[in-house]
Amino acid sequence: MISQEFLDEVLFKNDIVSVVSSYVNLRGKGRTMNGLCPFHDEKTPSFYVYPHTNSFYCFGCGIGGTPITFIQKLENFDFLDAVRFLSERCGLEMPKVEQKNSKLLSKEKILEVNKQAALFYNKFIYSKDADVALTYLKSRGLTDKTIRKFGIGFAPFSKNILVKHLKNFGFKKEIILKSGLGSPSFNGGLKDRFFGRIIFPIVDHRGNVVGFGARTIGNKKPKYLNTSDTLVFKKSNNLFSLNFAKKTKQDFFILTEGYMDSITVSSLGFDNVVATLGTALTKQQAYLISQYTSKVVVAYDADESGIKAATRSIEILKGSGLSVRILKINEGKDPDEFIRFHKDKAKYYFEKLIDEAKSDVEYRLAKLGENFDIKYPEQRVFYLKEAIKIFAGIKDQIEQEVWCAKLSLDMKIQKETLLNQLKKEIKKQSNFKQNYVENFRKINFQNNKTSRFEKAEEALLSYIVLHPDEIFCLIDKISYEDFCSEFNKRFFKILYSKIKKAKLENSLKIRLSDFISDFSVDEMGKVTKFFINANQKLINYDSVLECIETIKQEKEKISIKSLDNLDNIVIKKYINALKEKKR
Repeated sequence: MISQEFLDEVLFKNDIVSVVSSYVNLRGKGRTMNGLCPFHDEKTPSFYVYPHTNSFYCFGCGIGGTPITFIQKLENFDFLDAVRFLSERCGLEMPKVEQKNSKLLSKEKILEVNKQAALFYNKFIYSKDADVALTYLKSRGLTDKTIRKFGIGFAPFSKNILVKHLKNFGFKKEIILKSGLGSPSFNGGLKDRFFGRIIFPIVDHRGNVVGFGARTIGNKKPKYLNTSDTLVFKKSNNLFSLNFAKKTKQDFFILTEGYMDSITVSSLGFDNVVATLGTALTKQQAYLISQYTSKVVVAYDADESGIKAATRSIEILKGSGLSVRILKINEGKDPDEFIRFHKDKAKYYFEKLIDEAKSDVEYRLAKLGENFDIKYPEQRVFYLKEAIKIFAGIKDQIEQEVWCAKLSLDMKIQKETLLNQLKKEIKKQSNFKQNYVENFRKINFQNNKTSRFEKAEEALLSYIVLHPDEIFCLIDKISYEDFCSEFNKRFFKILYSKIKKAKLENSLKIRLSDFISDFSVDEMGKVTKFFINANQKLINYDSVLECIETIKQEKEKISIKSLDNLDNIVIKKYINALKEKKR
């Protein structure tokens, strides 16, 4: 168990602004700052940081808490790992903690079983039963050296060979299931999750095998199958080949869409290539890249879906402070096909593509130009207006002016005209965002769908958070049993307990960080809302008494409704109990 004193020191030395700013571009100053939420997709910021309470909250998805909660959620860490991460960040020595936590022990075991499975798969690919897989990989241009480097393997066609192998090494059924390597069979046993597939181990930046990607050889669907999310693996938080790319001496990363693209590009001698894991690029992956480089060349497929994915990736990568260029592939629909098309000259031509890669603005202008025929005045106007919208999204004013100057020359239009239009567009976008945020913040705590008793309970709890000493006046009027919401009931009990303890210590200050050991990372979002509402001071003592009355009325209604489901004997007992209580 970590002492509250140590947690307080960790939180003091890791203020919420500095922690969140490593992942999110924050705007504003003073009591609130905001940015795009890293936990869900959005175009207008609903994610807020509160420096004075060292907390954050997203009005869009409801996630909130302390810097520890933020790291837990974003890095997919458990509580101790998040504390350890922040301790190292600020130079504090983490106290030794006995690892009695079953979750921690499970994570270690999963990493062990993953490593053993990776060795098994890699060894099996050179067996006679895997000839079809090895032949396929060689036909794609992969050498033994490349296969060994990436630990590529093969899952046997039999559906229980790996499970038997892991059990022989002493791994229990529970761990094999938790790792995602096995799944329940119809007879109550276990079967292999992957069979008859080429296996790509996914290694994190620490060198741990955290999961696997599995590709079918024939026409079996799905073409690719990944390890499901586990205690150590989440697709949105990992990148294939990052364990190699992080060591590169190049000043940029090459980002591809799939395992084979990444491996094929790497086989040319590029040690700075990474790939997403069969899903669209996420903010967490962009942040991961930004920890090792400031520049990215996006090398996605040349088909329509690849172009859309590349366009979408621009904002996500730039959101993590990365400079972005887009590589245009002519021959072949993806980097792998391009390289196989050029054979021995592939490295020369791929380097040429990298040199010619367009900046993100150039790329978007080029794509925009494909939609308009600018020799017609009307089409020319539409093109210019859409181009200005692109420039409005550029944060650097000098860069905005440079692009306006270039567009002025290309389109033979006054630069001042474009700059004036740009100012109007920036103001328009700013007003839209401001209106959106204001409307969002006017929405009630849990939107308008929140029931009457929940609104009353939440208002009461927020008031007590702000005025903890007044709970002693209110405790005669309401108890935790009066609450209808199970979560609010539990929070009231814990809050009351902490206030009593604080009073004994002559300190009646209640902080959000006091609750991080009592609630899960997801529950901390609800707790944070109480503190946000408390700071808004939306309720007075008279309103609190009304809330208590509402809570009791709603509780009574629920009690009466529940009587409808009871037989006469139980009802008589209930009534007699009430009489006894009144005496």
